Amino acid sequence: MNKVLAKQLDDALNGTVQGSGQAYARPLRVAADTLLHSNGNINATTVIGIVRADDIQSFEDLVANIAKESGLNARIHVNVGSFSVRFSQHS
Repeated sequence: MNKVLAKQLDDALNGTVQGSGQAYARPLRVAADTLLHSNGNINATTVIGIVRADDIQSFEDLVANIAKESGLNARIHVNVGSFSVRFSQHS
């Protein structure tokens, strides 16, 4: 596995991500990048996490931007402070 990707995954899984206070941003980007660089071996990936009620619009905008930038489909489910995002390749 690519050393940079391994570090990103480790940071995302251990919650050591630095940034804008949006703890979900890095795991979403790592998931999209992983899917993009899978050479067709992975068709979809899902990220589950926590999002504050007052941050839902920013969260949805971020997911839409990641999907657009990467050319992936994204399906979002938000339920009482938690989320799941499924990124998938276009069929």
